[in-house]
Amino acid sequence: MTVITDEEIRMKQFTFAKFVSSVVLTGQLCLKIGVRPGLLLGMTPRKSNPRENSRLVPVTVHGFPHSIYLRAGTSDMFVLLQVILHREYDIRSFPQFQKLNNLYLKSRADGRRPLIIDCGANIGLSAVWFSHLFPEARIYAVEPDADNIEVARRNLAAYPNVTLLHGAIWDCPKDLVISNTTVAPWAYQMEEAQDGAVPDNILKALTIPEIMRMADAPEALIVKVDIEGAEASLFRSNIEWVGRTDLITIELHDWMLPEQRTSASFIRSFANLNFDLLQRGETLFVFLDRQNA
Repeated sequence: MTVITDEEIRMKQFTFAKFVSSVVLTGQLCLKIGVRPGLLLGMTPRKSNPRENSRLVPVTVHGFPHSIYLRAGTSDMFVLLQVILHREYDIRSFPQFQKLNNLYLKSRADGRRPLIIDCGANIGLSAVWFSHLFPEARIYAVEPDADNIEVARRNLAAYPNVTLLHGAIWDCPKDLVISNTTVAPWAYQMEEAQDGAVPDNILKALTIPEIMRMADAPEALIVKVDIEGAEASLFRSNIEWVGRTDLITIELHDWMLPEQRTSASFIRSFANLNFDLLQRGETLFVFLDRQNA
């Protein structure tokens, strides 16, 4: 008689739970984007090597005029769910949105194009969302990974107001490298390059003030930050730009990097300013009242 151990039972339960979760997710995708792309994205096994070539699946989403391209078997479908389908960056229900939108409209009336900086652009869907919300804003989208950049170029080709920058956001000029290339494409982390780093892997850091100068903009309407713990470096110095920004949206990563205090410098950066702090999903929204500072 074969005896099944408690560990084997737990593994079978875990495998079954993953299967059920995958079926539910696939059903949600089919309802939102159609049966064929929903099945392709939901049922394609996750790749053990995220650098492996993936099938590019075009997706049509109601309310968005251009196709969105996703790699099957990667974290791209979760980015689609979070940003486009679940609309995590949709700030229109917040009472603070009216003031932000008025600033956007005033800039346009004055002949200026408000600046949005997307730090950690991934495959470009957050830039697509902000283009949807603020179609006449200039958006600079920063992404360190070359494979993500290629997909982002496809997704942003129809948005001439978006400038895609291959690099990584930091607090000062540095040589940087991706430290964890085997994780899912939405989870790459950056670190400062050490002596002996492979030259082809080195990226130049970009700073927020540098991007403001590129855009010839003294201030930013929105700075969106999702950089997998590098917020600790971004906000540790050279933060005068925070006082010239109307909204910072950020995903913090203390849960991922316990006891490293990766959010501490961010909190200090605005603690003495006039602000409202709100949350939706994984994202914090810091509305800064520069007019009454």
